[in-house]
Amino acid sequence: MDSRRNASFGSRSELRTGINVTPLVDICLVLLIIFMVIAPRLGNPIPVPETPNPRRLAADAERTTIALDFNGLVWIDRRLIPQERLSATLADLESSQPGRLVVVEADRSLPYRDVRRLVERLQAAGLPKVALAANRRAG
Repeated sequence: MDSRRNASFGSRSELRTGINVTPLVDICLVLLIIFMVIAPRLGNPIPVPETPNPRRLAADAERTTIALDFNGLVWIDRRLIPQERLSATLADLESSQPGRLVVVEADRSLPYRDVRRLVERLQAAGLPKVALAANRRAG
């Protein structure tokens, strides 16, 4: 009887060797899903906004237009501003015309992060009123 008890006890106490890969597989699947959702957004730039009925500014409204072209060049009221002079030009603009509305126009092929950087520079220069130009949606 003792031998049976030892035999059954011995079979129950055998150690299982090996790695449990279930948690590893679960983590890999979650990461795969996250990358599948995020990856398409990383490569595609966010386009310039479109709206069916953009609000028009009055023709006589005092405003300054700052355009960002597809090469990343900045134009203020149709004058090319070199990057090294941009901060000084923006500071001059704010000091000469405080509170003036600034409308930012950007090429659709630019990533939105470039537009955001320009808006951040405008805000750092103290220009409080910044608007983004929108295209009229076709259809």
